[in-house]
Amino acid sequence: MTQAAAKPRITYLDTVKGFAILSVVLLHLSTDDVLLKTLAPWHIWQAMPLFLMVAGITAAMVWKKYQGNLAAYYRDLPPKIITLYIPYAAATVIYYMVTTGQSLSIDLFFNTMIMGYLGPGGYFVPLIITHLIVFPPMLALRDKIGNDKRFLAVALLINIVLELLFAFADVEATRFGYRIFYFRYLFMACVGAVLSQHNPFSKTTFRVLAALGAVYIFLTCYVGWNLPIIRSDDWYFQHYPVAFYTAFLVFGIRDIEQRIPFLNFFIALGKSSYEIFIVQLLFFITLYQYLNSNLFLKFISLLICLGGGMAYSAAKKRWAEIKKIPK
Repeated sequence: MTQAAAKPRITYLDTVKGFAILSVVLLHLSTDDVLLKTLAPWHIWQAMPLFLMVAGITAAMVWKKYQGNLAAYYRDLPPKIITLYIPYAAATVIYYMVTTGQSLSIDLFFNTMIMGYLGPGGYFVPLIITHLIVFPPMLALRDKIGNDKRFLAVALLINIVLELLFAFADVEATRFGYRIFYFRYLFMACVGAVLSQHNPFSKTTFRVLAALGAVYIFLTCYVGWNLPIIRSDDWYFQHYPVAFYTAFLVFGIRDIEQRIPFLNFFIALGKSSYEIFIVQLLFFITLYQYLNSNLFLKFISLLICLGGGMAYSAAKKRWAEIKKIPK
């Protein structure tokens, strides 16, 4: 693939991540009642599936570089994990030692790193770390199977079987474990990995699968129906039955990208998405609890989260440039 061909792919991923991180902040500024009334399950409440599908797409792109060499992939993995963990670890220290004044024990620190206790959406960090660790073997399995429809069927079966580990479990006793249970999004990542390279389904079949996902969202969110083999108390409209609807959003954004209003804004958000995530996390567990929740302050909060994250990202890039300057 030439560099010219790769550039649009990267651009649309930034656009999708930009929409997803904006959605994350809006979700944390809204109540469930407002989200349901604004039909959010079909758009901004798809933020986590969007991120996991993008993770599947980027993993497939990286996998080409390693040409099936799992050992080489895992040799290069530790710096990537550390890079993701450092800002979350810093946020944890700031929260416990500066904001709350509580002592931060080693046990509490490492439990937070593993379980994602800190802040709204903190579970996203261990989810992504787990994805980096366990998804490449799925790509190796895809190579071995050699047929993407069969691979997706196998991936779906694996997802369903692993979901059963939590489907009938005690709700409260397993809630935190389920939050970081990456395998509930496994099929989502696999669909992204496949469709980013080619679509093995006809246009009609793909649209039917996407429509079935949209109907499933309606049934779970507005009718109260749920599959007995899916744990229904947490994010039930974001699981494997809606994977092709999420794909419809991702690749729909790709196909109409140049017609999206404020495209450069979404791309900029996407490039700073992880930094925005960290800033919004800290904001919501510190300053936001002292603000009145009127519409104007919600808008200011949105600006603080987005602007603070982009400023943090710019500072990181500047620091990296300074370190490269010869002494």
